[in-house]
Parts: sequence; C-alpha cells; structure tokens
Amino acid sequence: MSIAESEKQSWYFITKKYVRKIRAIRIIWAICVLVVIAVQIICFTSPYWVVNVKGPVIGYFGLWKTCRAFSGDFKCQGRLDDFANLLNVSAKAVTALYGLGVLILIGGALIMGFFAFLRASKVLRACAWMICLSGILSATVLIVFPSIWDDTAIKLICGPDSRAYKLGSCEVKWPFFLACMNTLATFVTSILAFTMADRFVAVEDEYLYRTQIGPSPFSHGIINGAFPAPSNQTAANLALAYSDRLPRRTPSSTEPRNDSSRHSPFKSGHMIRTSYAPSSVYA
Repeated sequence: MSIAESEKQSWYFITKKYVRKIRAIRIIWAICVLVVIAVQIICFTSPYWVVNVKGPVIGYFGLWKTCRAFSGDFKCQGRLDDFANLLNVSAKAVTALYGLGVLILIGGALIMGFFAFLRASKVLRACAWMICLSGILSATVLIVFPSIWDDTAIKLICGPDSRAYKLGSCEVKWPFFLACMNTLATFVTSILAFTMADRFVAVEDEYLYRTQIGPSPFSHGIINGAFPAPSNQTAANLALAYSDRLPRRTPSSTEPRNDSSRHSPFKSGHMIRTSYAPSSVYA
C-alpha cells in the first residue's frame, strides 16, 4: 500500500468517527429542544406562578389564570379563548408573548424534519433563529410579568401592599423559576445550533463529498457499498452542489507541483531522449 493510500485510509477512519460524534451531538441537541418545548408548555399552562397560603384570602395566579378561595372552593378567572376576561393589559401581553414563544418553538421542532431534504446548515440556522426568538419572547415575559401585580384582583390575594414588582403576602413559586431556567436553556440550545451550523456541518459535507462523489481510497466499493455509483451527470451535479461547502485547499510544500517546465527538454540545455524518437537521431 502506497503512502497516499495509507493517508486516505487514515483520513477516512478519523473523519468517519468525527462525523458520528457530530450526528450524536445533533441527536442530543434535538432531544434538548423537545425538553425545552415540554417545559415551556408546562410553565405556560401552570397557574401557580404566585401563591398565597398564609393570608386571609388564599389564592394563586399565573400568566392568564387567577383563582381565589371562597367558602372552601376556588373561583377562577381567565381563559385562553377569551382575552377580554384576563386581568389587565399586561396580563394579555405576557399571555400572548409566551404563547407565541411556545408556537415558535414547536415550529422550530417541525423544521428539524427537513434534515432529509435540505442542507443541514440551513435547517440548523433556521431552528437556531426560531429558538433564539422564542427565548427573547420568554425573557420579555419574565420581565413584564411582575407589572400585573398592581391589579385589584391580585391585591385581593396578596394584600393591599401588593403593587407592580412588589408582592405583599404572596410568594413566587416553582413555575416562575422553571421558566427562568428554561429561558436560559433556550438560548443555550440556540447557540449550540449556530455552532453546529457553522463548524460541524463543513466537516460532514466534506466527508459525504469524498465518500459519495470523490475517488474512494478503497476498491470494490467498500467505503460506499451501500450506495450505487452515481452517473457522470449526477456526480457533476453533486460536485457543483458541494463545491461551495468545502474548505479551500492551499498547496502544501510537500505536494508535487504541476510545473511542466520542470520536465521541459530545453530547461537543462540538452535534449532528453524519448522512447518514440529514432535511436539514430541520438547516435
């Protein structure tokens, strides 16, 4: 086996292992996105963001639902299908923004299904931007949410000392903190998607190009035996599609230069004998 073939084999095995790790990271990232969506839905539907169990009036409220205890039963106000029944303008705003963030996250998860049809870098960037937008909306909701504490219905639960960004006798509970951590996780998954789109995909594209289009370092179809050999036109189309995705190679000092003047018969000042010339000419 020549040195060139040995280098090709080494490149193939090392790159194949690296590509497997990239795909494993992509699967883990997709699972994280699904977990973020599930947590986002839980926080959106939970009415226990703020709870009062010690005051004269026991109650709790979330983004869009407020409940107070009357004679042992809870009377609730707020419905998603009736925005006019929400507390105030701030409650309507945070409900709309957080709900829109949930829908955008679900849309980003659906876009992941296009990995089989579109370039991975485009799909990852689209998902990253949608996840980032959802994180911005969630962060905005967390900032604006305390402004609804100045409503009359909230003061009945938390006491007369309750006002915007200050609770009276109420306590902030786990859904609010879970929403904070989930917002942070949203930005982390978005950054990871941008990283995969910019760094990892180029290596995977080069691997696919060399194993499915370029010359194989092995014979008898060992590398790409699961795929039929592409026709000349198909290979040309694939090469054109992948040409803008592969890193540009610069000639190395160890690579032979394609310099025809090195073998010119006139360079050294004398003619070089060729096999097709009559021997009498050089006699």
